[in-house]
Amino acid sequence: MPPQPNMGTLGTKTLLGSSKPQRYATIPRYMTRTLHYEKKGTGPTTILVPGMLGSVRYWDPAVEQLQMQGRSTIALDLLGFGNSPKPRDCLYSAHDHADAIVATLKTINLTQPITVVGQSLSTVILVDVLTQMSGIIDRAVFLSPMLFSADAEAKALIANTTDVPAMFRHGPLAWALCHSLCKISALAKPVYAATGSGSSLPKKVLHDGRLHSWRSYSRSLKNTLIHQDVKKSLAACHIPITLVRGIADSGLDQNFLEYVTTKNENISLQTLVNSGHHPLYESFEETMAYI
Repeated sequence: MPPQPNMGTLGTKTLLGSSKPQRYATIPRYMTRTLHYEKKGTGPTTILVPGMLGSVRYWDPAVEQLQMQGRSTIALDLLGFGNSPKPRDCLYSAHDHADAIVATLKTINLTQPITVVGQSLSTVILVDVLTQMSGIIDRAVFLSPMLFSADAEAKALIANTTDVPAMFRHGPLAWALCHSLCKISALAKPVYAATGSGSSLPKKVLHDGRLHSWRSYSRSLKNTLIHQDVKKSLAACHIPITLVRGIADSGLDQNFLEYVTTKNENISLQTLVNSGHHPLYESFEETMAYI
């Protein structure tokens, strides 16, 4: 039987311009699910977590290379994406995503030393994972880290990146497109390709980009990516963290990335001159050298 949320809480408050108290209810507390994952190979463990609209298949080139190096891999689908559960009773905050990752990893035998690798959206989530698994994970690699200094900066940069174009921003048009694209695979592929990722991503990755719900997409965008606060959590992480950015990636908060590397000796920043938002597919050998 799947875990059930609690009943939430009731209360009252007085709204501006009204003399009468209004009843309100908090959202029921989400109960953590475990995620879909694929484990391959033997040896030191590398955990691979995709970004927004990603799936375990995003990491296929890396998995093959790492197995040749004698390392085992665990690739996960984020909560609400790919083949992982897509609960309705979830805010899809960074904490919700991180709790699901940690709950899943607790069910798997991990081999030290452990490396965790994230891309785009998942880098925000993995900051939370690192704090929860302090002393267990040995190092982290963040590809195209979408770590922002403030909500306003996040909104401006997300609007500027080719991977989240205007038509996919939170609103009625995005809602209609999401419902259509998630149901019609033949329509989804060319539209996702038009976002700017299509030139580098294989068809199977574009296909998996439709495996989500409007709820998981919109809430992850708002509650994880835009409303993030990673500065203190990053400072609390003492393991080596490598940030890898593509010089053509217009959606990153470059000033903040440089700031955190200046303030934290354990964090380094690497720049790939021939890459955009998907360095694994645009500068494969250089990217794998950091993983």
